[in-house]
Amino acid sequence: MGDLTVSATQAFYALQSHLIDSGDADAWAATFTADGAFHSPTYPAPVLGRRDLSAFARRFTETARAAGEVRRHVVTNVVLHPGGAEEAQVSAYLQVIATDSAGDTRILRFTTVHDRLRREDGRWRVHRRDIARDAPQPPVRPLPAPTKGTATMTPYEGTGPARVVDRPMEVVHPEMAGRTAVVTGAARGMGRAFTAALAARGVNVVAADINDVDMKAAAEEIARELAADPRAGAPGRVAARRVDVVDPEQHEALARAAVEEFGSLDYWINNAGVFPYAPVGEITAEQMSSVLDVNVQGVLHGSQAAARHMGPGGAIVNMSSVSAVRVRRGRAAYCASKAAVAHLTESLAVELGDLGLRVNSIAPGFIDTEMTRWLQDDPEALAAALDRVPLHRVGSPEEVVGVLLFLLSDSSRYVTGHSIAVDGGSRHV
Repeated sequence: MGDLTVSATQAFYALQSHLIDSGDADAWAATFTADGAFHSPTYPAPVLGRRDLSAFARRFTETARAAGEVRRHVVTNVVLHPGGAEEAQVSAYLQVIATDSAGDTRILRFTTVHDRLRREDGRWRVHRRDIARDAPQPPVRPLPAPTKGTATMTPYEGTGPARVVDRPMEVVHPEMAGRTAVVTGAARGMGRAFTAALAARGVNVVAADINDVDMKAAAEEIARELAADPRAGAPGRVAARRVDVVDPEQHEALARAAVEEFGSLDYWINNAGVFPYAPVGEITAEQMSSVLDVNVQGVLHGSQAAARHMGPGGAIVNMSSVSAVRVRRGRAAYCASKAAVAHLTESLAVELGDLGLRVNSIAPGFIDTEMTRWLQDDPEALAAALDRVPLHRVGSPEEVVGVLLFLLSDSSRYVTGHSIAVDGGSRHV
């Protein structure tokens, strides 16, 4: 592979993809070493020698013709994680995609490979390889065009203003598998949803909450759910920990636990928060300090710990709120704290950008969690609230999960310092 650089590595796999797509089996095999000893992460099959490699490529194209497919092609992506002069990690993924005469597309194979490389005698060699393969996927058909004049463009579960669209997000970010995340406030609500979604995609998660009993129970429950879910593929592990986010040392302990348990720290989600109610005239100094300690200083301390242990390419996501830009009666302390989180996110993005880290925040609106259950139990309050939501419904945790996955993934690798609203448009009304 020569010098281990992003451009050289990506060019190598781009060339392989082009050659096998074109059906030039011999030219594709020639991209390997003479004896085939270097197994490309794109094709981790145990084959040796260019003759076997050529035969593999020919079978690939012949099988497509036999199946009556109009086209069968390969999509690859490679991400390099430099670890120093003598060590590095390469993450590669492969999709084999087939299209038939009816225009239906099927993913035949989906493979994610994580190689840990060491330089030995002046050459990079694979020291450890982890491979995850997904089962074949069903055909993907285009969505029908929306009907003009309808109130909703897609069918929703349930009816009325309290309906929630909670179908699982089908988005897949294969480069995330094998990485490590820390999630605070993970025993319930959004934190639990984040933990389950990340683990389902192969991410190892250190899930932390101030209630360690509930956290342990949630981690065990998530593990059972993923073991029974055929869509989960090769799920990541969830390690339950206790954390009081107002204590900087406990954040540091979480970061160290992630590195010691799973070998790296790639993602940090500052999700823990409190949601007190008090009219302005009744807010005490103690209450205000408590809210700022948890909602703001917890984010700062978590981000500081993450930055000390992350390498370039790491991503931090903070939880802000639509309340950062909209006044809510009785929630002055909460609104002020979330406005602070939004601005703190921008400051962190500017300064931690020097380390190659990205920092963004999510600003949910009315989401179906325990924090908003009081609203859904009051029909009049719910109707008044949804009058200010252009989509006229409550959001689901799954809809916040989709944004989290985007902000952590390589799809947003040039996005930092932003707060993305998941509020049905309510901040504009």
